[in-house]
Amino acid sequence: MKLLCETRVVERPTQTVQSARASKATLVLGYKHSEGGDKELELVHFTPSNKAGMKYKLAGNIETIRTRFVNEGKATISLQVPAYDILIQSDVLTLKSFLQTLRIGLEGGDINLQETVHATPIPAKMQPIERMVISKPSEYPKEGFPETLRFLEIINNGLKTVPITICVLTNLSSLDLRQNSINTLPNALGELQLRALNLSNNEIGENCNWNWLLGSIRKSLINLDLSMNVIKNFPYYLVKLERLVSLRLNDNLMERVPFSIRRLQNLRSLQLNANRLKALPSCVEQMCLQSLDIAGNYFSDRQQITIEYPTEVPPLWVLAGRVILRNQIQYDEPGKLPTVIVDLIKELPICYCGKLIWNAKIYECSGLAYLRAISFLVSNASREYLTDNVICGRRCFGISILNRS
Repeated sequence: MKLLCETRVVERPTQTVQSARASKATLVLGYKHSEGGDKELELVHFTPSNKAGMKYKLAGNIETIRTRFVNEGKATISLQVPAYDILIQSDVLTLKSFLQTLRIGLEGGDINLQETVHATPIPAKMQPIERMVISKPSEYPKEGFPETLRFLEIINNGLKTVPITICVLTNLSSLDLRQNSINTLPNALGELQLRALNLSNNEIGENCNWNWLLGSIRKSLINLDLSMNVIKNFPYYLVKLERLVSLRLNDNLMERVPFSIRRLQNLRSLQLNANRLKALPSCVEQMCLQSLDIAGNYFSDRQQITIEYPTEVPPLWVLAGRVILRNQIQYDEPGKLPTVIVDLIKELPICYCGKLIWNAKIYECSGLAYLRAISFLVSNASREYLTDNVICGRRCFGISILNRS
């Protein structure tokens, strides 16, 4: 049995890695006839630097087989002699089949494998194409994009939307469409399980449909670049990307950032420079940001405000959310609470006292934020910035951040 994969070999006694980078490889599982006529299970490891293949005895020679990350296409075979760890990365289904065959062979099961003396690597022309860069229309593949693509770049090609032929590439992990003319995005884009998406330097703005953010992509996307577009209003559905670590929205036309951004608790890097922001939502101080760029905005002096307190009775959902927060009830477990309550808890503004606020006035440019907890901050030297705030009533006014000097 053959497995096309990427491998790295680590010598355990010295923890020396034989190659700095993972290399394309073919692993062949087969039998070798011993002098006594018995069949011995053997592994042949073909790499570009060793086209003849390195052979390893398997029966009685396995230290351990680690499969903790097999659902990510990763496994490790540790040999006793030599004391090597073979780190493998491959297609998930093919890897699982290979490991299952290996297990049966080690247990003495009857499996139909060739003799390793005849083993050969998988030809290069049969190896899947995983990366493609298209810098001009003439470079588009005539027979369509390979289904095996994991990384795709289409730069400066005048695209106005994302072609549907891209939206069916289920193995795609990284998509770079910068420097085009994209102004709308199809819902099908959200069905890709992308980890990185670059849409910078396009024409994305008010006409863009953001419903694609509600697809499968909301559970996978880690890095999103929407810089250098014409976005005037912060796209609401961005706060649904709860795995997001890096978000670039610099060089747009935004004037406000919503309080619901606090939902992005995994966010570590946020770029908002070169917009039209007058203030930040007060909840930014409660986020876990490590890097924040807010240079080139319209921050000015604090405004004098008149306090107005909400008198309307909040809906039952909000009251339920307040009870959950007050009693520190766990609400993140899927299916434990109605989605509407979870969304309210994560997205509604919160008063200084910790109460959820519904239908209350937002006091714009009314407070100061001291962002000293952020390791890398790009802006003016004082590290003091205006914030938009909400308070639940007269009792909290005296201790709220509206009163901080």
